[in-house]
Amino acid sequence: MKKLTNFMIATACSAALVLGFAPQPAEAQLVVVEEKFRIVDVDQFEKRIAIAKPDAKPGVRQNWIYVDSETRGSVRNYTPNGYFKDRQLSPQQILRTAERHEGELMKVHGGRDWDGSIDAKTVWF
Repeated sequence: MKKLTNFMIATACSAALVLGFAPQPAEAQLVVVEEKFRIVDVDQFEKRIAIAKPDAKPGVRQNWIYVDSETRGSVRNYTPNGYFKDRQLSPQQILRTAERHEGELMKVHGGRDWDGSIDAKTVWF
């Protein structure tokens, strides 16, 4: 009886070890992205910005940039005397600013997701 109990405990420990070291699903981003894109459209409800490469057709979306609560943004305002001031933007302000700047370029730093979309970490206008 004692041998059966020891065998059952050893089997349970072995199963726990095997399951504990089994590969877990990956949740990392595949590729880091840092480049300029043209703003095509803004979807406020889904918190995403439709983008295209600068040399592509201006009105055709090629991909989405998703903005979440941790996305940082800034817009540079120039003064008449040649100086500039960077203003920090909240995620909602990023979407509103992108709507005002449709057709213009913006720089994005983030990572590609499994479906090819881009999760933005920082956005510059």
